[in-house]
Amino acid sequence: MPLILYSQAKFSLTFSQSLINDWQQGEKLAFELNNSFDFKHKFKIDTLILNASLKYAIGIQYLKNEKLHSALILPTDNDIFGEFQLSYPLGWRLDPFFSASIRTQITESFIIIKDSKKRTANLWDPVISMQSLGFAYSSSNPNVNLSFRCGVSFKQTRSDLHYQLTDDIKTKDIIEKYRAESGIEIKSELLMKFNELSSYNTSIELFSSFQKISSFTGRWVNSFQFKIWSYFGIIVNLDFTYDEKQMKRLQYKQNTRIGLITNL
Repeated sequence: MPLILYSQAKFSLTFSQSLINDWQQGEKLAFELNNSFDFKHKFKIDTLILNASLKYAIGIQYLKNEKLHSALILPTDNDIFGEFQLSYPLGWRLDPFFSASIRTQITESFIIIKDSKKRTANLWDPVISMQSLGFAYSSSNPNVNLSFRCGVSFKQTRSDLHYQLTDDIKTKDIIEKYRAESGIEIKSELLMKFNELSSYNTSIELFSSFQKISSFTGRWVNSFQFKIWSYFGIIVNLDFTYDEKQMKRLQYKQNTRIGLITNL
């Protein structure tokens, strides 16, 4: 029977709202509702340790602006990610591991161009899968959980109608809808619990292809959680992403939300 070593589940339902009418921005009304879930489960099977994780974030935004012909309803935080990591403890500082993960969107995503919206992604379009093999380190206590790993990775990106991440600009007459890469992956995650009401969670993911080792993709996710009451609090998120296939500069996203926060 598997022995549970660590288990955590976080659920949040938050909202934010703004109403503006001034000479700088004109008239603007925005309302956003978001839902997220983050599940981690670590257990031991015989001599192997399995880490399983599943997390998603989805939201919806109502935006009304005098510069737009009509109000827009847009999805936000549109992401779902699943991964399992199997490691074999040898009593060393680093243990060999194998992992497999998949990431995609839950629903459609859009970008606003002038006064209209253009679809940029959809469920399984694109979808990114990755398999990694290397060495991992982890440590935990009641207030701090740290994990780090480094290894060789095989990354596959598949698309259908939204091929920005798969198409090769060098082949102008051909639209590629599948892209395979091999390279080096570095991933680290830290969870700090300051007290019963506040915590900080951060993760860094880096991938560099063997074909162009100087070029890399990266994601740095930060989340601060402050509870006001047992099930009510504030979440401050700050995310950075760098991927030349998406945009040739650093992308960032920051938001502050208030609502229901619970650890299951």
